[in-house]
Formats: sequence, structure tokens, C-alpha cells
Amino acid sequence: YATYDGNINSNTLSSIVMPATNTGKNFNFTTSSISGTVTDFSSGLGISSANIYYSYPITSFATAAVNGTYSFNVVTGQSTAINVWAVKSGGYSPSDAQSVTIPPNKTGLNFVLLQAEYTLQTIEPFAGGNSTQFRAMNSAGDIAGAADKFTTKIISVPILWKADTNTKVEIGSFENGGQAVDLNDSRAVIGNGYDATWAQIPFYWTEAGGVVSIPTLGGTYTSLQKINNAGMVAGNSNDVAGNSHPIVWTLAGGTVDLGLMGGTSGYTTDINENGEVVGTIYGTPNFTFYWSQATGMMNIGNLGGTNTYASAINDRGEIIGSSTNAANSTFAFIWDKVNGMRSLGGLGKVPVGNDSISSAQKINNFGETIGYSYNVSN
Repeated sequence: YATYDGNINSNTLSSIVMPATNTGKNFNFTTSSISGTVTDFSSGLGISSANIYYSYPITSFATAAVNGTYSFNVVTGQSTAINVWAVKSGGYSPSDAQSVTIPPNKTGLNFVLLQAEYTLQTIEPFAGGNSTQFRAMNSAGDIAGAADKFTTKIISVPILWKADTNTKVEIGSFENGGQAVDLNDSRAVIGNGYDATWAQIPFYWTEAGGVVSIPTLGGTYTSLQKINNAGMVAGNSNDVAGNSHPIVWTLAGGTVDLGLMGGTSGYTTDINENGEVVGTIYGTPNFTFYWSQATGMMNIGNLGGTNTYASAINDRGEIIGSSTNAANSTFAFIWDKVNGMRSLGGLGKVPVGNDSISSAQKINNFGETIGYSYNVSN
């Protein structure tokens, strides 16, 4: 057989006997033309500079002219089916591939491209860095997280990414980096930084005010979880003895210790737009608490067992999580002030003592909840 351009084989295989003189061993290659137009779905107009890819003998492409028309030639040594598809940057979704058999020439192989409903936005690390990580997004699409950068070494620093300007802002100047964990719609950001000795610096940050350090309750550690649009921060902080207490913090009022209600330690999980806080207290037993400035801390109870853990609270004051029943099986629950705690059940798994059946993870302001549950077979 014969090969053209190192990749394309002829369709004729011929056996010869050697030594002998062989003549008339001919091989044919054909040049076929493929042409058409790439147009926009909405306007019907041709799309300039769209790329038309084809998969023979390796993936190659041609580029459409100003009016969206294109034409390219493919050399084959035999009848060949190839895939052809169109791609255009700038928010267009790629077309489906069309299969054509050549030769003969193929005309009118047209593609219609649709502007994608969503586009992928990449947020790169700083110079010399390897990665970015994201923890939270506000309603405007701004993001809080961390991005690598290189100084004398690679460190991960807290960042705010602004959706409207596609700009990345480093928060503070922490010697050993840190990360932002949440933000509100005013772009107030909370997180943790680390100084030259790796001591933790919990912070609240705004563009106007810069970094404000949030103190501990006398210990060495504070962890911040959530911030609402009023600027109220929920977290937990260690006391002198090293016990973790749930806290709230505001710029005007400072840190408020929510207490432990007889437990040994605790933490917050979530805060809503009304300043209502939910979390867990460890003790005998472990329980979920609800806290507001009006009521103080309340134990919301359980499903008949000994342990309850909170996941989230919505703006209606509904709390979700998981709780044990009298047989010590764990079920998802929802709680509110009127109805108390109710089990959300499961997907068919028959509970045995000390069994995990379901758990609720997130809830929106309509009371719709997501989580997980085991079914009959699992």
C-alpha cells in the first residue's frame, strides 16, 4: 500500500513476489472538498472566525470567513467517514458533530451555534502560584476564598474576587497566608490569617476599613463560620482553659459569648439574616441550640434519643440537621418554634439500633431541604 503525508493510507494492498520486476502497481489518493456556513442561532447571521474541526487523519481545523462560510480540503486514499463540528469562543456552545463520507465533495454542511446559557469563568492564582480555592459566594456572584502566590515561597492568601470587574483582591498581608471563609452582599469578608510564627489571626475585612482582628475569649483559637448582611459574624472561640464557646461578633459590639448551657464546649453552624444562630453544644448529652438576642440560648431537643446536631437555619427560623431517636438511630429533622422538632424520615432503610438513616444538610427560605438518606438496599 502507499502512504500520503505520513498518515493517510491508500486502499489498495498488493502482494508481490521478489526478486522480480513489478510494474503497474498504482495507488490513488483523492482530494475532497467540504464546505458550508456557520451561523448564529438568534440572528441567523454568519459567525466570523468560527473554527470547523474535522477528525481525519488527526484532528485539524479550518476557520470561517467574515460571512461565516468555510471550505477545506481533505486527502483520502479510500472512502472514509469523518466527523466535523464547529466551535466559536465568546460564549457559544460547540455544535454536535456531523458525520460525512468522502469522496465525493460535500457542500452545504452547515452549523448553527447557540450562545451558551452559562459560561465558565476561571480565576487564576497570583504569579508563581499553583491553585485557587473558594469557600463562599454572595448574591452578586462575588467569591471569598484563597489563592496561591509566590514570595520567597508559595503561600495561599485570603482573597475576594469581584464578579462585576473580574478582579482579585488580596486581603491583608499575612506572612504565612490564610483563607477567607465567608462574605456578605456588602463584600464584608471573614476568615483567618497566619503571622510569621503561624499564630492564627481571625479577621473581618472591608475595602473601606481593611483588616479588623477578632479576639479570642482568652484562649489561643477562634474559628469564624458565617457572616450575614448586617455584618454579624458567627463562630466559636476558646477560653483560657481551652474550651470552645459559640460566639457572635459585630464591629460595633465586639464579641458575645453565647454560653454553654451546662455543656463542656460548643460551636456555631449557621446564622440567618435576622441574627438567629444555630449550633451544637457538647456534653451529656450533645444538643443543638437556637440563639437570638431576644431569647438567648435554647436547647431545641431531640427525636427521643440523646444527640442532636444542627446543619443550617433559614430566615424563617427553621433549623435542620440530624438527631437520634429512642433506639439511637439517626434521622434528619426540621425544627421551628411552633411545631418543635419533626423527623424527616428516610428512603426505606429499616432502622436498627445505633443506625444512621438520614441527615438534612441545607434549607432555603421556602423550607425546601436537601440531605441524604439510605434506601432499602443500602
